[in-house]
Formats: sequence, structure tokens, C-alpha cells
Amino acid sequence: MKPNLVWFLAGLVVAAAIGGGIWLMQDRRQDGVDISITGSGVRIERR
Repeated sequence: MKPNLVWFLAGLVVAAAIGGGIWLMQDRRQDGVDISITGSGVRIERR
């Protein structure tokens, strides 16, 4: 295989791993408290 193709495939694997990790981390939202400060006041909600 050509070296450029090897580097391209390696980059593709790294990008897929990073994308998959981000997707999994967003999927696993932890329970907790969400605090928002808006123009009408402070809002506190449980997640």
C-alpha cells in the first residue's frame, strides 16, 4: 500500500474513534442539577 493511503486510513480510524467517544459521552448524561440564570430569574431543575 502507498504511505499516503496508510496515513489516510489511520486518520479515518482516529476520527471515527473520537466521534464515537463524543457520541457515547453525550448519550450518558449523568443525573444532577441544572442551574440556569435568565432575564426572568434563576431556574433550578433536576436532570
